[in-house]
Amino acid sequence: MQDDDWPVSLIVTGTMEAKAIINDNDTFLRRLEPIEVLPMEFSEEGVALKTAGKELLKKAGVLDDGLLDEDEFIRILMHASAQRFGIAIEILISAISSAGMSKPKTISFEHFAKSYYERMNCDDALNPFLSRDWRSIDTTIAMDRHIKESRQTRRKPRQR
Repeated sequence: MQDDDWPVSLIVTGTMEAKAIINDNDTFLRRLEPIEVLPMEFSEEGVALKTAGKELLKKAGVLDDGLLDEDEFIRILMHASAQRFGIAIEILISAISSAGMSKPKTISFEHFAKSYYERMNCDDALNPFLSRDWRSIDTTIAMDRHIKESRQTRRKPRQR
């Protein structure tokens, strides 16, 4: 993104090599401000996730019986999303959508379990919203499998 009045460049990378190149180069560091998006921590993003969830529920007209006020539930949601804020919001939106179609329109653990199942296509034992031992589930494996499968099912562009 370049503009004569306000020159701005944006570099987005997901590699450790690029991070090392930028952080080890004084010339780069004088000219830019590196920002790193780290995995969520409950102590840092827990309140933001609760607030976002409550706002989404309010806008959708779905009730909450205090589920989002429970710290343990927010920890489960964060774990289910592999500590990724955007995916946690996607799971929330899917669960809210499911709850919006039920009577009464009140969100519950079952809506989140269904949302997680639809996204990850996993057994109940590997669903953090259903398993008592949710901390031992490696949600990054399911997430990586989901990403790989969704890439395989995309239509390839026609070659000209």
